[in-house]
Amino acid sequence: MRNHQRTQRRGGATAALGGDVSDLISSLPDSIKLEILSFLPIKDVFQTDILSKRWRGLWHFIRKLDFSLLPTTPQYLQDLNRSLTLLKTPKIESFQLCSVISAPYDCHFHEWIMFALKRGVKEVNLHFSRQQEGIKTYILPREILECRSLTSLMLCGCNIEFLVCHSANLSLVKTLRLMYCEIGSIDHLIAGCPALENLEILGCYVLTTIRISSIRNPRLKYLKVNQIKLLELDIDAPNLVSLDISGEVFVQVSLTNVASLAQVGLGLEFEWTWYNADKCCEILWKPLEAIGHVKDLTLLNTCVQVLAVQALKGLPAPTYKGKSLTMMTALYEWELRGIASMLGSSTNIETLNILIKSEFIVWFEAEFVEVCNTDGDYWKTLETPFHCLLHHVKTIDITMEERELERHNADKEDLDYYKAYDKETNLVQFLLKNALVLEEMTICIYKVARVSNARLLRQISRTIRRFPKAPSAKISILCR
Repeated sequence: MRNHQRTQRRGGATAALGGDVSDLISSLPDSIKLEILSFLPIKDVFQTDILSKRWRGLWHFIRKLDFSLLPTTPQYLQDLNRSLTLLKTPKIESFQLCSVISAPYDCHFHEWIMFALKRGVKEVNLHFSRQQEGIKTYILPREILECRSLTSLMLCGCNIEFLVCHSANLSLVKTLRLMYCEIGSIDHLIAGCPALENLEILGCYVLTTIRISSIRNPRLKYLKVNQIKLLELDIDAPNLVSLDISGEVFVQVSLTNVASLAQVGLGLEFEWTWYNADKCCEILWKPLEAIGHVKDLTLLNTCVQVLAVQALKGLPAPTYKGKSLTMMTALYEWELRGIASMLGSSTNIETLNILIKSEFIVWFEAEFVEVCNTDGDYWKTLETPFHCLLHHVKTIDITMEERELERHNADKEDLDYYKAYDKETNLVQFLLKNALVLEEMTICIYKVARVSNARLLRQISRTIRRFPKAPSAKISILCR
């Protein structure tokens, strides 16, 4: 009886919806179905005619075109170009093209891009890659840099070297992302984007200088410049709130008018020798001094190493007044002074994050390493506790990345695994002893290869929990 009632209810629901339950999607309004189509590659969109009568011809009005994972047969390309002529939508919202250079449809790229530009496209994402060396990068059509309807432009693997004498004209672009592009003049490109709010430059090694001006780009809020080689980086951005810099800078990094900055990641790299040590310190000092007010600061290990050079010369790090400090380090002997220097110059930090990873870059020569080496535990040689630890630090997060033990030791039941982390445990002991208002310390240990998590965690936990600490401090140790 109950099964019969359930069947009746299901049948009534099906009838109310007007047909087969399996075709519920087809009964949705056209506006929703068009939104569904926008998530499909173009090769699948054109095939939706066969689903049902309600889908037939709907793709003529799509506003988002995704030219990714295209079949390479000549017949498909012919059908694709013919289908594009049937589109009836007057405006295109977004256009995406991801392809390998030298594919059979290279000659069609320009035609497809121009199709989108002529329909007032708002967002363009072009991603080109090369399967082998010697193949030229894709030369970007000039028309893209003069498209006044664009609000977002993302380019990967494009050649924009023609942009030397003339500026772009992208008056509405708010987001600009350049990855592994060959650029003639980044200044001419940025100058043509007065509404720019989000700028990301990744791996564009041909750049020489990047200048951000409050006059040309007054609205810029987010700037990310990674994996680059630059002569100079000059930033004047009153509304900038987030800054992430990594790569080699040979002359200077200048930050002015950046009072709105709240979050900074700094990973400057240096070709360090004894002869240019002062120059490396100068390159790092100026930006560190300019961002001393930011709430959240992250320093890569290359910066920590330069701070160690300064400390060896008797120079403290610039004062940092923010609330959160993250340092990445391998805990090499020549980095410890840099960590201590930064802690000593930090006056108000409440959250301290330390990421320990053994394969971080080492830039220094052997003679500097020898000077910095200490016998035993470096932290025990420090005579004066740091102000921030005594009065402000409430939360400490330490992440220890995975490492391997020698095979002949890994299976020994009586092996003291915590000795593989002696540098880390020395640091933990120092922090616990001196962080007098600490509320919580979390230690995350990534698994040692070929070692039982339980054994590793048990031995390290036993060691760390013996260390003296503030009465309010809680310790959590995780092994992943």
